[in-house]
Amino acid sequence: MENFDMKGIMDKLSNERKLFHSEADFQLALAWIIKENYPDYEIFLEWRDKIGNKYRYFDIVLEKDEKIIPIELKYKTKKLEFHSFNLKTQSANDLACYDYLKDIQRVESLMKSPKFEKGYTIFLTNDLGYLKEPNPNAGYKEFSIHDGRKINEECSLNWGESSGKGTRKGREDPITLKFDYHFKWKDYSNLNSQLRNDEFKYLLCEINGIRREIFTKERFMLAPSGVFVRDMKHLKSYGTIDEIIDLMNSVNESDNRAVEIIKKELEKQDDKNVKRVLMEILDSIKH
Repeated sequence: MENFDMKGIMDKLSNERKLFHSEADFQLALAWIIKENYPDYEIFLEWRDKIGNKYRYFDIVLEKDEKIIPIELKYKTKKLEFHSFNLKTQSANDLACYDYLKDIQRVESLMKSPKFEKGYTIFLTNDLGYLKEPNPNAGYKEFSIHDGRKINEECSLNWGESSGKGTRKGREDPITLKFDYHFKWKDYSNLNSQLRNDEFKYLLCEINGIRREIFTKERFMLAPSGVFVRDMKHLKSYGTIDEIIDLMNSVNESDNRAVEIIKKELEKQDDKNVKRVLMEILDSIKH
């Protein structure tokens, strides 16, 4: 699949649509601009996936060359009346945070499929309260998606004692994410209307389809245009691995050179996801 740029799509969407009437309006507008910029993709709304006897729905799914990119959306608003737009205050921020993390978990669950390329979750809002860290005693503290929030891989996220049973109803299960995440909110639009709540921000998370079985010495050293190189390039969003990518594109490098570069990269890497991947590559070369 070609290099799909979701951040670029959001920038283009912002130039055309500063706000939306509803989540469905956001969903349709996003799908439309993706099709305009990536006409080779098949685009499906409310795509249904069957697991056992249960079905799951994804807001948008892109498909090309038998690979899919699922996209889950959230659009949460505060009261704003602007031209034909009459947005209401939706409140229940704690539930929205839980649901967004659940979206990430659901997209991660598709990584088992050989069709999975990568996935995205997007949270768009004019309620800037989502960007602020909650009170330490807040019942949804572990589900917060505030700006700068870091979530460690395989960490179980649970409701706090101060959350009521009514709040948790239907959302009792803890959430465990497979990878580390660092939430960095971005500007979407500013209406400059002098009205309250006229500024919109969005949170974009990319879920990579990096699978353990691709970490082999042969693919590392000899597949400059293969699946392995493609997936390693996706890792650039987590850290600097340019030297390793250069190595993968050079088929005549020795194993010793590979080990040297990986060890060097491990010393300066802070991201656990990247470190784990590099350690697996290093182990495959040694064996």
